[in-house]
Amino acid sequence: MVTNQQTIHKMHTRIKKLESALTNARLESKEDFLTGVATKRALSSELKRAEEAYIRYKIGYSLCFIDLDHFKVINDTYGHEAGDVILRTIGKILQKLSRQVDVVGRYGGEEFLVVLPSTSLSQGVAFANKVRQSIEHFKFIYKSERINVTVSCGVSERAKQKSLEAAIEAADKMLYEAKAAGRNQTKPVIS
Repeated sequence: MVTNQQTIHKMHTRIKKLESALTNARLESKEDFLTGVATKRALSSELKRAEEAYIRYKIGYSLCFIDLDHFKVINDTYGHEAGDVILRTIGKILQKLSRQVDVVGRYGGEEFLVVLPSTSLSQGVAFANKVRQSIEHFKFIYKSERINVTVSCGVSERAKQKSLEAAIEAADKMLYEAKAAGRNQTKPVIS
């Protein structure tokens, strides 16, 4: 009887550890370990949710791509640890500047995507410019050395596109236009 109770206790302890590991794995699949923002997988789910709300309830949204300018140069000059510190800080800046309904995610490498529900193109561009200016003026310090960091942004509004995929493609195209035009800017330009 005592042996059975010990076995049951060991199994119960093991189950608790496995449940905890599963909870952590679920969290890690939703939150980028480095930046603290949504992973690409979680971002994909949120994009689907935004698209469903758009189709069903006509709740519009805009997309904002944000990409660090000359990130490879930063990594090559200051090291990957400095690059990680900058990415982590930019994740925090994006979360601070976003509304609670917005979804900030790491799209890949040094590229972030923000889903902005109930946001027009001009409002999305205003958000992107606020982010861009905040990052440009932020004092990034690594090992007592100041690192100048800028970002380029591309914005699209879902209502002006045929599909979610087209909206993503349009925001990405705007991002590359911002980079081609000299970086540290937002496209489209709305006056």
